[in-house]
Amino acid sequence: TNKASTAPHSSAFVLQSTTNKKRTQRPPDSNVFEEKQKKKAKFNVSNVKLLMEQEKAHRMRTARVDTWLTKRIIVKILDKQVAQGECYKRKGYVKKIIGKDTAKIKMIKSGLVVEVPQKHLETVIPKIGGKVKVVNGVYRKELCAVVGVDLDKMNADLQIVEGIRAGEKIAGIGFDDFSKLYIKPAKIR
Repeated sequence: TNKASTAPHSSAFVLQSTTNKKRTQRPPDSNVFEEKQKKKAKFNVSNVKLLMEQEKAHRMRTARVDTWLTKRIIVKILDKQVAQGECYKRKGYVKKIIGKDTAKIKMIKSGLVVEVPQKHLETVIPKIGGKVKVVNGVYRKELCAVVGVDLDKMNADLQIVEGIRAGEKIAGIGFDDFSKLYIKPAKIR
């Protein structure tokens, strides 16, 4: 019976003695700290790259769409019947999307507002340096600048100007897959 009574006291004593000991803290090692920071930085960079790859894979799956109309792009009207031919081969910008494939277009020169189905519209290609919006394909909805144009292949090289991909170059985007961006002119006082 003596052994049984001493055993619990001795283990309690051991627990008590380890909790009462003062812990000595050693000074932080700068090498260990730097290694942790490097691991953390690599982790963050790899996460961003992973997210970008996942986003690109998603865009590849949903890249081509039937309706490419989007607000704030300049388009050319190809229907002679719109406004009794007044708007034929003239440029306007998409002010509003109506339904699935119809847009309310405000003509740039006359200010006339007309509703036109997408099948009677054409994208507009600006000169080099002009701002565009990608309307179809993997880079859909990206704002870019035109870097180069190949008239024989009917495509252009673009550079993304906004967002996480700013600075990324896109080669060989077809003329039908982007259009000039409408920038509201500044009022002169």
